[in-house]
This record gives sequence, C-alpha cells and structure tokens, in this order.
Amino acid sequence: MLLAAGVGYAAKSWKEGLTPGVVINRQEAANSLNWVKQKSQESNNIATLANHDPEVKPGIITL
Repeated sequence: MLLAAGVGYAAKSWKEGLTPGVVINRQEAANSLNWVKQKSQESNNIATLANHDPEVKPGIITL
C-alpha cells in the first residue's frame, strides 16, 4: 500500500502527470508522479491513495 500524501492531489495526478500548481522544481515533481505511477502498477501494491482525493471512500484495508 502506498500513501501518496504530497505528490499529488488525487489518483488523476499520477495517472495523467498533473503536478501541483505550486512547486519548487516542476521536473522533480513530475519524477515523483512517475515513481508513484510505477509503484501503483506493481502487483504487490494493493492500493495507492492520495490524501486529498475526493474519489477515495472511507474504508478498511486489510493487509
């Protein structure tokens, strides 16, 4: 499970390469999004969640 707290606002961020509006280094922000995208697609990752994603519903993830 990966908690992508500050790298993007929602899953759409790493799926579409949308960096936050205000960043210090846009290329590094894009690199971070690409890393999250890669990790989110790995078979041993059961969930990738962003803190501000309105699509994430409350629930329990059992490991």
